[in-house]
Parts: sequence; C-alpha cells; structure tokens
Amino acid sequence: RVSTFYNSVDAQVAGTADADNLAVALQGNARIGANVKVSDELSGRFEYGSSAGNANIRLLYGEWNFGAGTFLVGQDYTPIRLPYSNSVYGTDNAMGGNGELGSPRAGQLKLRFGGFQIAAVAPDTGYTQAAAQTVEVKLPQLAAKYIYTGENFSASVLGGYSTFEVNNESVNSWTVGVGAKGTFGAFTLAGQIHGGVNVGNLTGTSTAGAANAATGGAVTNGYANVTTAGAITTVQDTDAFGYSIVGGYTVNDMFGLEAGFGYQETELDIPGTVTNEVNVYYLQAPITMAPGVFIVPEIGVVDYKEAAETKTTYVGAKWQINF
Repeated sequence: RVSTFYNSVDAQVAGTADADNLAVALQGNARIGANVKVSDELSGRFEYGSSAGNANIRLLYGEWNFGAGTFLVGQDYTPIRLPYSNSVYGTDNAMGGNGELGSPRAGQLKLRFGGFQIAAVAPDTGYTQAAAQTVEVKLPQLAAKYIYTGENFSASVLGGYSTFEVNNESVNSWTVGVGAKGTFGAFTLAGQIHGGVNVGNLTGTSTAGAANAATGGAVTNGYANVTTAGAITTVQDTDAFGYSIVGGYTVNDMFGLEAGFGYQETELDIPGTVTNEVNVYYLQAPITMAPGVFIVPEIGVVDYKEAAETKTTYVGAKWQINF
C-alpha cells in the first residue's frame, strides 16, 4: 500500500504561513501474513506490518472452536469497532477517531458465540500528566459487542469499560456505540453514533485540542489547562461524542463511489473548558484494475474547528496490490 496525496494545510493562525506538500510513502499498514488452519477446531493468524521501515506485529493469535463458540488468545482487534468507512487518507484511517470507532489491536482473551463477542483486553493506562505518578491496575479492560446480520442489513451495539488508579485516584473509562448498515441494490448506507468518558483509554479519538486531552483520555497531575487559571491536580475526565455516515454506490465490477462525513468532539470536564471538535468529509472512487490490484482516488477535508487549529484539504490516491 503506497499513498500519494497532495495536502494543503491552512494553519488558521494570523501570521503563520499555510503549507502545501506532496506526500508519497509506503503506508504503515502495508503488511504480510497468513491464516493458519491446524484442524477444524484449531486455527490462527499472524500479520506483520511496516512502521518507519521496521516490521511490527499487527495480529498474532490462535483460536479454538469448541462447538458452541470460539476462544481467541493473542493480539486482535478489540470489540470496540464499527468499521463502515473505507476512507484511505491518513493510512486508511477510515475516519477512525474522527467520528468512527476504530478499534486498536491489543492482547486479549476473547469469546465469540454467534454474533456476540466479549473480551478481556490489556488495559490502556495512558493519561495526560506533568510528571510521573504511581499507576495501579487491578482489572482488565472489558469490551463486548453484538452484531445482528440480516439478508441485506446488519446492526451492532457495543460497550467497553476500564479502570485503573493514579496516585490512589480512580480513572474510569467507558463507551457505548450503535451502528447499522444496509444494502439497497447497488447502494449502501451506513452510520454510527457513540459516546462516553475517557474514551481514549478504550479506542483513539483525535480532536487536536490544546485545552484538553486531545486523544480523549483523562488528565491529571498539574497539567496546565489553557482556559482556566492554575493547574489540574486531581483526575479530570474527558467527555467524548461522535458520529459518522457513509454512503456507497457500485457502478460495476471495476468502479465504485463512496462518500462519508464524520464528527468528533471531546471536552475536559472542567467549567470553562472549550469543546474541541473535528469534521471530516471525503469522496472517493475505488478502481479495481485487476483481481487484487486497486487504486483509490480520494478528495477530502480534515477540519479541526477551534481557533489556531489546522484545516487540511487533500487530494490523491492509495495504490494497493494484494497477493
């Protein structure tokens, strides 16, 4: 996977020059791997990707089919995922963290029973801080999802929760989300909505905010808030909310169209703190040149809404060959 995008960045700051650049790069999610089948009961998967020119483990797990369901051990996507968008900008970001729930890959123990899955996941204990503090973890992150699948329609509901302590103060994180996708002849339509507290400790958000935890996690330990006097000396939560809508049309076996819009906001739970927002919208026209050979032209905008935050307009394509 190679991306070729021309980016026009509006700094939205008086006296700061805008920047226009062409970026050509091997994508970090270019990867190689295999699905392994030992027997009807035992299978596995591994996948290595490219990150800064080095191989990194994306997926590595084994799975046991015990009849009534399956039991997975290893690194996989967590259940906190509603993957409807196919936006290729930002290394196939698909509006992840910008309105769409895009699950991280993490070590976990996961049970699946038909459309239901539940997982005990390695916890993310990140938080914004000014100095090192004592962190204690006593429970894994818990995540669950149910997917209903009909003939031309699917719907999902999910939730996640985690807790850890920083200097004997609890940092509690949770999120809930719902999504649905329908196919109507050559048309598809999908959407989702989600919200929660300290969502960045469960799955990434990105609102580029200076006034709060831009990644959606908790803030603590003397972190200077730009909109209030003094500093934060206790744990403060970050509220998050987002939604997205995606529509597609299949012209034929070679050509397609897709458009999407995403909105994400985060707000530190302190009076007077600004709400940080981002809008993302795009239009793409995937082209299948041959089996396994794809070009995905795309044009779009990533607009961080607050003063002194950037607005990026981009146009280009992703080039991909599967083998």
